[in-house]
Order: sequence, then C-alpha cells, then structure tokens
Amino acid sequence: MKNLTLFQNPTTYKFGFKDEEGNVVIDAVYDSCMEFSEGLAACSVDAKWGFIDESGKRVIAFDYFRVGSFRHGVAAINRNNSWGYIDRDGKYVIKPVYSLANDFRRDGDGNVNAIVAKPDGCEMREYVIDGDGKVIDKL
Repeated sequence: MKNLTLFQNPTTYKFGFKDEEGNVVIDAVYDSCMEFSEGLAACSVDAKWGFIDESGKRVIAFDYFRVGSFRHGVAAINRNNSWGYIDRDGKYVIKPVYSLANDFRRDGDGNVNAIVAKPDGCEMREYVIDGDGKVIDKL
C-alpha cells in the first residue's frame, strides 16, 4: 500500500492525495475526503459519498449520504437516512436498517463488533452486532 496524505488545494478548496515526496498522486477534485483505510478512501462530490482506490479510480459508486471508513473489510454507509454496511465490492453485508452505525472494532476479547442504534418503541436503543448483523448485546 502507498502512503498517501490528504491535501486541500488552497485555491479551489478541493481535496486530493499526495505521496511521501509531496507529489500529487490523486488530483484535488473532491469536495471532501477521509484518509485511506484498508486501501480505500471515502470521498464526496456534490454531497454524495463513495470510495476511491490508491490510483484514484472510483471503485464504489458515489451514491451515499454519509459513510464511515473501511474496518475489518466493511464500511458503514448511509442511504435514505438508514445505516448499513458494505464490503469492498460495494455489496451490502448488512442492509441499511439502523439510525446510527459505528465502524467495526475488535473488542478486548478479540471479537469484531460494531455499535448500532435503532428505535425501540419511543426510545433509541443501542445494540452490539457481529459481522453478520446478529445482535449479540443490548446496551
């Protein structure tokens, strides 16, 4: 993997990426970007988010209202005001059904989980889910 650094063009205010020597590798054409994670960077154009690879190629369509970074092979995405998770091919791993979704993390026991939230009656309830979307704990 390349070591690319996010930069903002001071004239256009658009974002791109430079290599370790300061050479522009991905032109500053994006309205916003996150750092690369697992070889992909989330970027936005016209308020829609998607993902690019380290060559600048758009590899996951810019169809999302919000996104998280890739962690453990999946990224949280928001479509139509609901959160779910996609894999590196842009396919749903967990369909968008949540009001909130955090990135997957490894817990102290070595399990990979995420904290999500959705309405439960009149209140918002948080859950811990595994990589298949199975609820393993209520918070």
